[in-house]
Order: sequence, then structure tokens, then C-alpha cells
Amino acid sequence: MQDVNDIISNCASPHWGDRKEGLVALRIFLQGSHMLTGSELRRVTEIFTKMFMDAQTKVFTMFLDTLMDLIMVHKADLGDWLYVLLTRLLNKLGSDLLGSVQTKIHKTLDLVRDSFPCDQQFIVIMRFLVDQTQTPNCKVKVATLTYLKCLVDVMELGDLTASPDTPVALAKILTWTADQKFLEIRRAASAAFIAMFNCNMTEFTALLQQLPPACQSTASQIIQTHLKRVSSLDASPSSLPPRTPPSSGGTPVLQSPNTSLPRSHRPARYNTIDFDDTENLNPEEVYRSLKRTTAEIQNYSFDLESLEKHRDSTSQDSGISQLSAGGPDTRSNDVVDDKHAEDTNGILSGRSSSVSSPTHRQLSLLSDSSRNGLDTLTDDDLGRGDGQESDAEVMTSVIAELSNTEEGRTVEKRTALTNLIRLARTGSTLVWNENFRAVLRLLLESLNCGDGGQRALVLAVLTEMMRRSPLVHHFLSFSELIILRVLNAHADKEKEVHRAAVVCAGTVAEILPPEVVIRVLKPLIQMAEYPVNQASIKMLNKLVEAHQPSIVAAALPEIMPGLIKAYDNKESCVRKASVFCMVALHNAVGEEAMVPHLEALTGSKLKLLNLYIKRAETQNSGASSPKSEPPM
Repeated sequence: MQDVNDIISNCASPHWGDRKEGLVALRIFLQGSHMLTGSELRRVTEIFTKMFMDAQTKVFTMFLDTLMDLIMVHKADLGDWLYVLLTRLLNKLGSDLLGSVQTKIHKTLDLVRDSFPCDQQFIVIMRFLVDQTQTPNCKVKVATLTYLKCLVDVMELGDLTASPDTPVALAKILTWTADQKFLEIRRAASAAFIAMFNCNMTEFTALLQQLPPACQSTASQIIQTHLKRVSSLDASPSSLPPRTPPSSGGTPVLQSPNTSLPRSHRPARYNTIDFDDTENLNPEEVYRSLKRTTAEIQNYSFDLESLEKHRDSTSQDSGISQLSAGGPDTRSNDVVDDKHAEDTNGILSGRSSSVSSPTHRQLSLLSDSSRNGLDTLTDDDLGRGDGQESDAEVMTSVIAELSNTEEGRTVEKRTALTNLIRLARTGSTLVWNENFRAVLRLLLESLNCGDGGQRALVLAVLTEMMRRSPLVHHFLSFSELIILRVLNAHADKEKEVHRAAVVCAGTVAEILPPEVVIRVLKPLIQMAEYPVNQASIKMLNKLVEAHQPSIVAAALPEIMPGLIKAYDNKESCVRKASVFCMVALHNAVGEEAMVPHLEALTGSKLKLLNLYIKRAETQNSGASSPKSEPPM
């Protein structure tokens, strides 16, 4: 056994070989039931604080293993170091790491969550969120919010205590629930907020009353949406979704935080990805099928009687036939009992005349805060029972206007589409369930109109409908149809239509099941003409950025051949999009997973790709990058 001082000195050595040797020796020391003295522990934590930034992968991997041993042995003595420990681990997830290193960091975070008091960790997270010296990127925000959600899931009622930083941190979380750029941040922030609400409603309600009126209004809307979603699953208000603690088997902390629904209620296709059904498809046949679908869209009469008459002769894959009245009925998945929803809304708005269950009594506290501005939303905003008639009337007038074939009604149709955007954001789910197919049919028909502003509004409506969680399952029957129409809109000569198509395509890539999106994009990337092939690649890029590395890695055999082919396209912008997409793939899955798929590239193309990869790594690390770009 080496002397402890020598071990610590080796850990602090500027030579990576000595550092690795010191870490190995320290692991042996700690695993041998030995403990460090107070001064020795202080020296080790000072060294470890710097070691979080160690550039040597082998040293950093050994450091994480040693760190876990140190936590297990000295967790009772590391309370003062908890802030540094937790924030450095979360910040590390914001950089590009090998999959094996990410796994070790997740495992270390699991150990931290299990080893330290939950209330202390909660205070640390609140402090981290308001720390002005921190500038977290998207990955760090998602990792922090997801860790917070997992932590709150295992907290007791008394652990959710307010610190001086809590109100400001809570306001920041509410701000992130409306993040306009990253869907993952919105989801993670909403998940963390709902988890805190479910943990201790009394304490949480008191915290909400300390926030500005605007934040209280946002909080009320999130809680209302959560309760309506629970109601739509036929759960009573007194039995909110259970808070399931994370498994102790090293489950990664950075998951897709679709948390307001229990996992048992989530569609299975969102949890797993399986390409076995599509790997034997002939891309040319798929592309011909998609082109046939596009022709059907352009030439097909959307009259309901015609749809019923020709349903059997239309493409089964496209989903056109299901727009008719004879299509599968998916409304039952999202129907909310009127009386039940009205009772729940009454609790939040202070209109409930009686409070019976314990959860009802907790929720009734929110009505007391209405005097402080928490419950400031209108009937239309909340979609209350007495507001649903208004939404139904607006929907009826919108459908009537969009069905009107008279010429010279451009202003009226634009107004109808604008009203549809409002309904997509805050309208009654019941009204949408009853009118979804009719609206979608009219929207697709309106994409062929001659007014560019109207076409742009149609794409904006589709985007807002896609972002409305209770409506997503309706799109699953028409996924291929929607993707094709959105991609074709990229060829529109009107700039505002093109911009709206780009936003809509990014939303589709984030929301719809990745296996469905990839199945449609694969033949388009390989065989479609410009600009549809470029738009397909950019949409794939958005998908890679939005989904977990494990899902992306499983899809590599499907998507890489098309990207390699696009790298040789005659259009430079297509080649550039292909390179950027491969860089995003490299960032997501790592070099080891990418190398087998790059063997077909020539030396010069591989060199150029590596140049862009290194540039992306430099930009992610905060260093400045050269302004000029290598030619494609």
C-alpha cells in the first residue's frame, strides 16, 4: 500500500500517467475500508474539482470510478462539496462525450441522488438554477431539470422546503416551459414543475404565491393542463399519476422527460424503436408510393362523399382514406368527461362548492391564491366547460369558412386560420377530438390555394396542432401524408411559406415517432429532387438533435447510405446539409458508432467531414471558430 500523501501527490501530477496511477491507488485505498483524514479529504476534493475538466479520456473515466468510491466511503463528510460535485457533473453532460463516459456520469448522478439528503440536493439545484456565473447550454438545462424531476420523485413531503433561491429558480423553470427554441427544455421544465406540484401541494402553493402574477398565471395553466390530461386518462383528481422513483440500476438521468403521463399510458411506439419492419423495403418502391400519394393529394377531391366513394381505391399507406368518415375513430383516447372536467376546473378557479378528498382539499388552496393573481386565465384559455360552447362555435365558423369555395375571400380565410391557431393553443380538447379530421382535410386542401399568406398560415396551424400534446395521437394515422406535404412546401416560391415549412418540419421531427419519420425520409433523401432532398436532410438533422442517442444509433444503418449519396449531390447546398447532418450524428452517437458507416467516403471527403466535426467540437467547447467555411 502506497502512502496516502504519495497517492494524493500523484493525483495532482501534471502528467496524465501519474494521475491515472494515483487514481488507481486511491481506489484500492478506499475499497480496502480505509478512510481519509479531514485534511486529506480536503486535498482530494480540491484535486477532484479540477479533475472534472481533465482532457484525457482514460484519466477521466478512472476519475469517475474513483469518485464513486469516494462518495460511498465519505458521503457523510462531503456535504460542503455537494454543490461543486453535482453542478460539475451536470455541466459535464453539456459537452460532447463518448457513450461510455456519459453512462458513467449518469451512474455517478444516480449514486449522488441516493447518497445525500434529498432536501440538501434540492437546495443545491435551486442555487444552481439562479447562479449568475453559470451559462448552461441546452443539454445542461435538460440534464438539470430531469435530475430535479427524478430527485423530487423520491422526496418526502418535508423535503420540499423553500430556500432564498427557490422562488427565483421556480420562476426560471416556468420561463423554460415556454422556451421557443428547444422542445426538450419545454418538456423537461414542465415535467419538473408537475413533479414538485405532486410532491407537496401545500408547500408548493405557498411558493407559487411568492411569484409575480405573470408566473402565477403560467403555473396555473400548466397545472390545469396536467389535471385535464389526468382526467382524459379516466383518473380521478384524487389519484394523480404515481411518482415512480428511478431504478437503482444506473438508469441514465438524461431521458426524454414525457413525465406528466405515467409510462403505462404512453404510446408504445414512443418508447421503443424497431426497424425490422422496414429494413426489407425497396426504397424505389417506397418513393414511387410516396409520389403516388402526392399525386393523389393534388388531384383528389376532398368532398366527403367522394372520399367515401373512392376510399378503397386510394393509397392505404398515405392515410388519405382515413380522412373520411369511415376512418378509424381515435377520439375515445382523449375524451374527457364534461362533468368531471368542470369539477376539476372549479377547484382551480375557486368555484367548487364542496371539497371532499384530500387531494381536493390541497388543490383548493390554489383558489385562495386567486386574489394574488394565480388564477387569471380566461374561460377560453383554460377550456372550461362553459367555454367549450364558445370554442365549438368558433370551430364551426372556421370549418364553414375554409369549406367556402367562393373567390375573393382571402381576408376571411386568413382570419379563420388565425382563429384556428388560437384554438390549437388553448381551445377545448373535446372540440378538437370531434373536428380533427375535418380540419386536417381542409388544411391540406388549403395548401394548394393561390395565396402565399394563407399557405403560410396553414403550416403555422399544423405546427401549433402538433405542439398540442392531446392532439398528437390523431396525427399518427396521417404521418406520411403530413411529412410529404410539409417537405413539398419547402419548394414554395413565397419566402414566408418556406420559413413556415422549415419550422413545421422541425416540429414534426421532434414530435412524431422517429421510426415513422425516418421511414419516410429515407427514400426522399436518396432519390428526391432539390429542394425536397435538402429539406429531408435538414428534417433528419432536427430529429437527431431532438431524440436520445440510443434511438439515433439504432437508425444509423437506415439513414447513413442516403447521407453518403447526398454527399455527392450536384447541388452544393444538399452536400452541405448532408455534412452537417453527419456532424450532428457524430455528436449524438460518437466516433466509434460512425466509423463503420463512413468507409465508402473518399479520403478528401472524409477529411472535410472530420474538419467540420472538429469545428463543431470547438464551438461546443466555447472556443471561437473561423468565419470562412471550406468549399463543399
